[in-house]
Amino acid sequence: VKAMDDSMTQIGIVTNKTAQEAWSSFETYNAQAKRLHMTTTDLLEATKLYYQQGLNTAEVNQMVEATAVAAALGEVSMADAANTLTAIMNGYSMAATQAMEVTDKISAVGADSAADFGELSSAIEKVASSAATAGVDLDHLLGYLGKMVEVTREAPTNIGSAMKTIVARMAELKEDPTTALEDGVDVNKVQTALRTVGIELFDTTNQMRDLDEIIDELGGKWNDLSRNSQAYLATVIAGNRQQSRFLALMNDYDRTMELVASSQDSAGRSSQQFRNYATGIESSLNNVKAEAESFYCLLYTSDAA
Repeated sequence: VKAMDDSMTQIGIVTNKTAQEAWSSFETYNAQAKRLHMTTTDLLEATKLYYQQGLNTAEVNQMVEATAVAAALGEVSMADAANTLTAIMNGYSMAATQAMEVTDKISAVGADSAADFGELSSAIEKVASSAATAGVDLDHLLGYLGKMVEVTREAPTNIGSAMKTIVARMAELKEDPTTALEDGVDVNKVQTALRTVGIELFDTTNQMRDLDEIIDELGGKWNDLSRNSQAYLATVIAGNRQQSRFLALMNDYDRTMELVASSQDSAGRSSQQFRNYATGIESSLNNVKAEAESFYCLLYTSDAA
């Protein structure tokens, strides 16, 4: 009750309600928690976080629904799941109505690869913002991360950091492209390396192309390149420390594109997996806890009155 009261107080503060007014919504929160097979305490914690981000009630409810599914499938706390969704959705400028779409994509790639939901969530937090800025869409990013985790079996945070390094090196500009390209000067080492295999980093208007488009083009040529050429490109694009992870992404690029396709065709995948979760012991225990919370709250509010 103390934990719930702390969250209720914070919810009241950010929604301009008194604590008593916030508590009047307890039955609604408790019913939502039972439907999502979680405790009311955890639900209120996530609700508080999203209200503090300035979301309205409808947006908060949409985010909480997606967060509950993400937390269950990723076997993480609601707070951790909320952080992951916030990082992705802020990075890709997505609306709350798209929150479940994000969990669908992570669920699909997690189910179709050797990288599970939790691993993908940890990896994507590291790189979502920079990848979105560089023109790597969410489907491609999840496919890339899933493939690298699947092949290397390294810690997902290392894979996320590796992808962040790759994006940074490809997008790094040593010269102003508006003048350098007109003068025939390569603006970074990646551009020089890509040109050896007939790939341009910039379009005809001297704007940098979307990086997922460039990586896909390179992937289509990868098997036809010599081992020396592959090693050269991997070193220039990813650096010595991340070379092996980039090679994990590019080797058997058809598999990478399979995972991208899984993300693209992912509608409803998280709901399907969540239904399976709902039949488990943890889900049942959370339902019991939510019932207990309802009873404790009744005693608390009666005593307060």
